[in-house]
Amino acid sequence: MCHDDSVKKLYRRTQKKEPLITTPIPERPWQRISMDICDFQNNHYLIVSDFFSRYIEMINLQKDMTSQKVITALKGIYACWGIPETVVSDNRPQFASRQFTLFASEYGFQHVTTSPHYPQGNGEAERAVQTAKTMLRQNDPVLALMIYRSTPIEATGYSPAQMIMGRQPRTTLPTLAKKLQPKWLDMHKVKDNDTVAKKRYEHFFNQGHGVKTLSNLKPEDTVRIKTSHDKV
Repeated sequence: MCHDDSVKKLYRRTQKKEPLITTPIPERPWQRISMDICDFQNNHYLIVSDFFSRYIEMINLQKDMTSQKVITALKGIYACWGIPETVVSDNRPQFASRQFTLFASEYGFQHVTTSPHYPQGNGEAERAVQTAKTMLRQNDPVLALMIYRSTPIEATGYSPAQMIMGRQPRTTLPTLAKKLQPKWLDMHKVKDNDTVAKKRYEHFFNQGHGVKTLSNLKPEDTVRIKTSHDKV
């Protein structure tokens, strides 16, 4: 009987997803960023996204995916925007290496890694990678990136460029001259819009996945993890 119960637990269906927990918008630009690597047409791109503004940086690593190449790319980005307080990534070898740990310590930022097999843990990076792939498919990815940065985001009501530097950049799209002048945004409006958008996203995610709140784990509890190789 004990053996049968163990087999049933081993092959039972995957448990339901838990309710989605969204991350509140940071207090300022470039305080908390996400990073991931996007593979496209035999090249690797480092995709960095700001949680506050949704501003995206996209660096072509070519075929070199070493920790040192990632660190060099990040240093170039930090030279432009400064050092963030927190960097969120998955557990790729380039991010989980001792070399990257030393880099984080030397530059004074916290490196947070997300759970394996749980892409929602770094949803900002997942969205940024999908956006980057869309831009890379365009005839002129650089122009596509500029246009993305100057297009208002529904969640905040402002463009990523306005959110991070207080003005619109000049692109090929027609714009009023006053939009190119620096003007800081209404933070109350930004936070209200972001909260409403995330509540709506939570609602549709929870409804679509039939979520269920699971009991908390206690020390020494036995757990089983279903990997992507399982067929049940």
